[in-house]
Amino acid sequence: MPAGWCDLVRWAVRRAGVTSLGGPVRRCVAGAVRSRAAGRCDLAGKPMGSRLRQNYLPRPALPAHDGYVLISDGVIALRPITVADAEAHLAGEDDELARWLNGGRGTLETVVRHFDRCVRRWQDNAAGRTFAVLDVASGTLVGTVDVHTRQPYLIERQANLAYGIYPDWRKRGFATRAVELACRFLAESGLADEAVIRVDPENHASAAVAQRAGFEYSHTSEDDGPIDCYLRCVVERSAP
Repeated sequence: MPAGWCDLVRWAVRRAGVTSLGGPVRRCVAGAVRSRAAGRCDLAGKPMGSRLRQNYLPRPALPAHDGYVLISDGVIALRPITVADAEAHLAGEDDELARWLNGGRGTLETVVRHFDRCVRRWQDNAAGRTFAVLDVASGTLVGTVDVHTRQPYLIERQANLAYGIYPDWRKRGFATRAVELACRFLAESGLADEAVIRVDPENHASAAVAQRAGFEYSHTSEDDGPIDCYLRCVVERSAP
């Protein structure tokens, strides 16, 4: 077993069978988050405006391993999904994930095809990125988190988060931890100033995760819903 935190993370990655995606992933997180103008996250008067709690994030350096973005809180870790994760993901899919996240039951063929697209999106620095969520103690894949920018339902400098934890790993706070780490990724990479979680009003568990992670209810969209929208500022505002 590893002795220190860095050794622990490296050990978890090795247990997960991580291989390199190369330079594009390293470049997407290079540098620290820049200072934002005061009120950048204040969306008053905009379509998704709300009064936001000043929920700021710590800014530790992002550890990396062989070109992978790796973010950990010591309990779980996020890394880009790989095609090799397909079987474990399919084994973890249940009715809840199929209903709320995946749009129906998958097959090994459809999951492999989807994860192959996810890998290419990471390589191309595309608007959508899918993380594998790992249990650090065992290196086991326990779920996924999707981060999407430049979507028609978002405004400038927003990113949408979608998450799912496999049934054997639920009720341990992993979903909330994964959302927290995804917000940290957005802040550290400079991809967004504000995170958005869109929830079906009947999906009470997902709404509870959003609230535990510091998101605040903004409004309900009827365009493709109803869908409840929760917002959280992920960067520190400059002092007035």
